[in-house]
Amino acid sequence: WKKLFIAYSPNSFYIDRELYYNIIGQLIELKAKRGNLTDMIRFEKVTKYYKNNVGLENVSVHINKGDFVFLVGPSGAGKSTFIKLILKEIEADSGSILVNDKEVTSLSNRQIPILRRSIGIVFQDFRLLPKKTVFENVAFAMEIIHKSPRTIRRQVPQILSLVGIANKASKYPDELSAGEQQRVAI
Repeated sequence: WKKLFIAYSPNSFYIDRELYYNIIGQLIELKAKRGNLTDMIRFEKVTKYYKNNVGLENVSVHINKGDFVFLVGPSGAGKSTFIKLILKEIEADSGSILVNDKEVTSLSNRQIPILRRSIGIVFQDFRLLPKKTVFENVAFAMEIIHKSPRTIRRQVPQILSLVGIANKASKYPDELSAGEQQRVAI
């Protein structure tokens, strides 16, 4: 895969914040023992404060290429902050964030769209356009990244076939199951 995909749910099960960070620390130690693999995402001592609370504090995480990661934790544990920092929707107060070997914290505004095109995020609500068909939703995403109409006509059916929904190309999002909607989002 050339892109990073993150399954994200803001309504995760409850887990104590201290236990959550302890588990993350153990996962990092486990990764260190696996050897020197290439990081797809690396947070080094990242901190993000909001006016009245802490988003993330001194967090270091390494996610290697090929890892399949679920981001879970209690409300207020920093899941949304983590995602927003990766996408550079918000700025870190301190620390280093690398995504695909690019330092996110120092990217210019012009470079942010390029970063975001290299990352696929599947949100819980899928964010499909309700008045567009499955084909049109996928085509629209390709239009945004300036693919030619010819390329779109050729690749959309291939993409839909790849995720097993080629027969749903003319359907609208409200006519699909949640699993089918998720495949359109992917």
